[in-house]
Formats: sequence, structure tokens, C-alpha cells
Amino acid sequence: MSSSLQEALTRHMADDSLIKGWEVAKRTCNGRERGPLRKAAREVNAIRSSVLEGKASDATNQKYVTAIENLHR
Repeated sequence: MSSSLQEALTRHMADDSLIKGWEVAKRTCNGRERGPLRKAAREVNAIRSSVLEGKASDATNQKYVTAIENLHR
């Protein structure tokens, strides 16, 4: 993972002003607008276990990082 992505994710996760998953009432992205976010999350979830277990190919590892970048955006 690139250091800039890692730094961005570290800042993102430390930001308490961001809406957490359980704060449904505060969400500003609902319904159809939420589709791209759900798609990006599904892509990350689909390959996460193989990456974290060290069983993924280089191509899958790169796909995982790209999916995380998309989810972050």
C-alpha cells in the first residue's frame, strides 16, 4: 500500500467528525446515491480474507489496494 494512501486512511479513521456506520440518521448518502459505496465495499470484502491470509497473488493484492482506494474516495 502506498504511504500516501496509508496516511490518508490513518487520518480518515482518526477523524471523529465523520459519520460512523451505526449513525444512520446522520447519513447524507442514501438510496441510489449509496450504490457506488456499497459496490466498492463489496469488492474489498470479496478478496480481503485471501489478502490478509497471505494467499493472494500479486494481481489480487493490487486489486485489493485499488478497491480500498476506490472505497476511500
